[in-house]
Amino acid sequence: MSDQIDVSEFYMEKRGSLPPIDLAYRIDDEEAREVAEAVEDLRNGITDAKRAHLAKELADRMFTGYGVAEVLGINLDRAFALVCASNMTKEPTDDGKIQKGPGYVAPDMYSVLDYRESNICTCSFCV
Repeated sequence: MSDQIDVSEFYMEKRGSLPPIDLAYRIDDEEAREVAEAVEDLRNGITDAKRAHLAKELADRMFTGYGVAEVLGINLDRAFALVCASNMTKEPTDDGKIQKGPGYVAPDMYSVLDYRESNICTCSFCV
């Protein structure tokens, strides 16, 4: 089973449906801020407690990201795999970064859309 399916099942069990997209966006934004705060806290010194807190916030962000993807009919598990494969075609630079080079192959993100058409939100906010 995928993480995205786990998130979908959570919403079905707890809410009876996926959240409306505006709520999913709002929750995801909140989690993004919490990740940023946890990262900022680590800049003041790394401890196991801070690392554990960041791990929890990153996992929460993954959860809400999967929720947004599910509402919009995006197969995020597949998208991640495609991005990982695409990133492997990038090249290191002299300054230690890894960037797109002449051999870069962009991922086909259109292939991850509408994997569950029945879950796509059709509210006036989204269409």
